Amino acid sequence: MTQVAMTLQALKQAGNVGVHSFILNKIVGTIRGAARIDDLKKLGYMISSKPEKLGNARGARYFLLSSPMEKQKPQYRLDPIRHVFIQI
Repeated sequence: MTQVAMTLQALKQAGNVGVHSFILNKIVGTIRGAARIDDLKKLGYMISSKPEKLGNARGARYFLLSSPMEKQKPQYRLDPIRHVFIQI
């Protein structure tokens, strides 16, 4: 499993609680967790972060907001004349 895939899995498992950068680094086995977050953002994942201390050290907590598939869900409307759904 790639570091990007492990990062995504950690974010999904963390849910609304999010995952702290230090914990993410341990899970993924890297000191470049922020780079993996950036990779996911480039792939279309919406990820937010907020500064957060863990002990005396400063880090960030990451939250997965949406995935590329969630943003691409097709939307439909009813065509009143033909009585069929049309993708918008």
